[in-house]
Amino acid sequence: MPRCAVSGENHLPTHEGCGADAAPTRSVRWSEPRPSEPRPRPSSVTSKAASLTTLAAALTVGFVAAVIVIGTRLSGGARGVRVISASVVDSAGSARVRLSGGRAELIVRGFPQPPAGLIYEVWLKRPGRVPAPTRVLFSVTGHGAGDVGVSDPLNGVNEILVTREPDGGSDVPTHPAVIVARLS
Repeated sequence: MPRCAVSGENHLPTHEGCGADAAPTRSVRWSEPRPSEPRPRPSSVTSKAASLTTLAAALTVGFVAAVIVIGTRLSGGARGVRVISASVVDSAGSARVRLSGGRAELIVRGFPQPPAGLIYEVWLKRPGRVPAPTRVLFSVTGHGAGDVGVSDPLNGVNEILVTREPDGGSDVPTHPAVIVARLS
């Protein structure tokens, strides 16, 4: 509202105290302040897209990790792992030895079952010595497969041998070797 030139107070459009008409006024409509509007929530489509993106990232990381682990195992793992093909006598089967960390794993495929009353025994041969028993005794599945670990230390060993021995094993070989793996 305009101020009166005489009294300095606010007045209506016409004020008798100053003898003049005040400038015409416009009516202004005041409204209550509006409450702040709530922020829009993310749509379910946006939330699902974010969840799918997170899931895709997690699956990608898992897939990459699996490829690395499988690749490492198939390639023989870290340095120092060797796989040696072994000679097989009187059989169409195959044998190989996987060497790692001073230990060996014998892997046999397509090998015949030992005759009744006999078992396969693993021996370690060092130069100038008779083969030493490992006490690793095994047979093969109906398909001729067998995997056995040889935990005996391989220091100085130049051959891993397998013979057929009486059930329970022997202290010295009683039959000729049916598998020979030359380590050196």
